[in-house]
Amino acid sequence: MHATRSISFLLLFSAAGMLLAQDQELTRKLQLGQSLEQAGEWSRAVILYEDLVRSDSLNYVYFDALRRAYTQLKEYRKAIVLVERRISQHPGETFLLAHAGGLTFDSGETVRADSLWKTALRLHPGNRQMIVLVAQQMQERRLYEQAIHTFESGREATKNPVDFVEELALLHSARQSYGAAVEEYLRLLGAAPHQLGYVESRIASFTMKEEGVQRARVVVQAAVDRSPGDVTFRSLLAWLAIEQGDHRTALKEYRMIDELSKANGRELYGFAQRALREQAFQVAAEAFQAVSAAGSSSVLYLPARLGYARAMESLSLRDTMIAASSVETSGTTAESFPTLDRAVALYREIVHDAPQSDAAVQALYRIGLVAFERSFDLDGALTAFRQVQGMPRAGALAWEAALSAADVQIAQNDLAGAGALLSAIPSGASQDIRDRVVYKRAQLAMFASRFDSALALLGTLVGGVDRDLANDAIGLQIFLQENSSVSDALTAFVRGDLLQTQRKHAEALIQFQGVMREYPTTLLMDDAWLRAGELLALLGRPAEAVTTLEKMFTEQKTSKLRDRALFRAGDIMERALRNGPRALEIFEQFLQEFPHSLFTEEVRQRIRRLRGDAS
Repeated sequence: MHATRSISFLLLFSAAGMLLAQDQELTRKLQLGQSLEQAGEWSRAVILYEDLVRSDSLNYVYFDALRRAYTQLKEYRKAIVLVERRISQHPGETFLLAHAGGLTFDSGETVRADSLWKTALRLHPGNRQMIVLVAQQMQERRLYEQAIHTFESGREATKNPVDFVEELALLHSARQSYGAAVEEYLRLLGAAPHQLGYVESRIASFTMKEEGVQRARVVVQAAVDRSPGDVTFRSLLAWLAIEQGDHRTALKEYRMIDELSKANGRELYGFAQRALREQAFQVAAEAFQAVSAAGSSSVLYLPARLGYARAMESLSLRDTMIAASSVETSGTTAESFPTLDRAVALYREIVHDAPQSDAAVQALYRIGLVAFERSFDLDGALTAFRQVQGMPRAGALAWEAALSAADVQIAQNDLAGAGALLSAIPSGASQDIRDRVVYKRAQLAMFASRFDSALALLGTLVGGVDRDLANDAIGLQIFLQENSSVSDALTAFVRGDLLQTQRKHAEALIQFQGVMREYPTTLLMDDAWLRAGELLALLGRPAEAVTTLEKMFTEQKTSKLRDRALFRAGDIMERALRNGPRALEIFEQFLQEFPHSLFTEEVRQRIRRLRGDAS
């Protein structure tokens, strides 16, 4: 009895071992076949997969691998037979009819393929998975019209009006039927207004094309006309107008959006801020003014007044004739193109009316910036920045004011005073402020010819700081390292740099010309040459500036600044000398010499404009 049991156990153990070995062999074959697939050796993979299917015809993984391989080798009849046999073995796997239809189409039997797809859909009425599977088979064979019909019929079958919106919209977009694509997204918005952001992101894929954005606007406008009280549709229409650069139409829509949603100016204010960022200053001014017109009881009253002043400040930069032309076409008032004094007056009114407000702090800071950057009124700027520093509600803006005040004192040649201001900024300031303090301290050390100290400070910034600041730090660090061995030349150059910073342009020009004359073999020779060209332009001597820059380009063959010099020569020729043909010649020469410069794209745009090419 014991012997019989032992023999049975041994037989079972042996059988289990054989099964395990067989499974391992099948797994090895499958892995090898998959490796051959990845290598594109489909013929060899087929041999392995056929063997696997023969060993286990019920295994779906083996079946699907063989179907895939047959399809890749275009052996469609074999693939069809394989699929049909699988369906007969597993009647529940009728989803394979979709694949059978695709293979049948590939074999050239298009009518039978259509019949198989219809059968698959009829067997699973309203089944979303089957609808998608069949339509995907059609899409893969570029049967876009049939795929669209399948999705639309499927929507009727599922009785869900927003089913297959994404699929249909993508199909219409691929066929450049942008209006139809937008209709699908409007269907989604009608059921789920909170999806506005998502819809905008999807439509953005074709709004970069003029035809796309135009068709989208027509369709959405029609939807707004049908449902004038629908805020979501109006929001989409306003967004499309902004995408096309039509901020005035967007303003009209946001007036209505604000009114319909009873937003009390919030929607209009948000749009005004965006228009300001996108430099649609006239429209931004009108939007801010409309918000502030609600009166001082609104929480947006002072922010809107501040925004209006900012827009007026920006508009004051515009050429008077451009501003006047804008007035003629838009019917706005003369206040739409104020003088700089008018913009400053608006800031002062805010400070006067609400001296303890956040808006007053920001207005006073803007007064300082205008005085410094636009009027170069150093005393006025310093007074404003100091006032900001002393305001209880200044917060982080007090540190910004201190940094700006330091720049003013550098311009006044009070380097010690600038250093004291920087030292007074507390260690509790934000990291960005602290990094900028370090950079300015490095500049001060450089202006004082303490180049080793400047390099040490700059070394602490090259790393995880603001990208723009890091680039400035790296650029200055490289410049000082390259020229530190010629300290006399570097000191002379830095003296010119300081004079230029102080807007003593004539004195700075003399200084840089002296560097060019006295240190012609140093690495900073080309820097001095470029500065001289720039300063001649600032001093109202554009013809001399172009001559200087072109000469630098011609003679400084190894300079890394040659592209900048030639670009500026063309820029001055176009803008200051208004010699379009000659500017075009310079820019065309630029493209030949510097096809990969940072200025190349800008140069291409200039050439198109000068040639009068259609945009």
